[in-house]
Amino acid sequence: LAIGSSALMAADKCLIEWTFKTADDVAAWAAKTSHVSDVTLCEEGIRGVLNDWDPWITSPTFHIKAKPWQYVEIIAKTDANGSGNIFFTDTHTSPYDGFWPRLNVGVRFTGDNQWHTYTVTPGWTLKNIIKIRLDFPAVYEADKGKKSFVVKSIRIMEPDYESTPPTTPRWSFRNGSAGWHAA
Repeated sequence: LAIGSSALMAADKCLIEWTFKTADDVAAWAAKTSHVSDVTLCEEGIRGVLNDWDPWITSPTFHIKAKPWQYVEIIAKTDANGSGNIFFTDTHTSPYDGFWPRLNVGVRFTGDNQWHTYTVTPGWTLKNIIKIRLDFPAVYEADKGKKSFVVKSIRIMEPDYESTPPTTPRWSFRNGSAGWHAA
């Protein structure tokens, strides 16, 4: 799911943000990875090389009260095209470092090595979120160690519905009812 209205996002509240401007910012996300190497600070953000079928980096611990309409915004570029995921959790205890296979949402990465803003609404089903994991597209055979990513920023946002002007729905059936009827 994605929120598509830029007008809605203009006044949205940033709950937490990582901008990857220091070595400490990168070290926090590089502490727990899989199938990713050479995770470093570069001029543009956090950079890493994708090495196998399940490449990911993990956020440091944080705490937000989860609401289903909050969204994650990632500004990134990669030359690996395909599906990734954002996993989320409210615990450090599970066989998967706090994460569970059922608590994730997909994100489709465009592998053109250009900057893209990926906006994903996970629809949190937990009361709190304490960390997220960003999974990149899998790489196989000849692409192992040759594909990479750069993440400029990751933010968890909450829409500012209170300052959004109310609207009155208007229904028009001038061109037919398109299958709608009154019972």
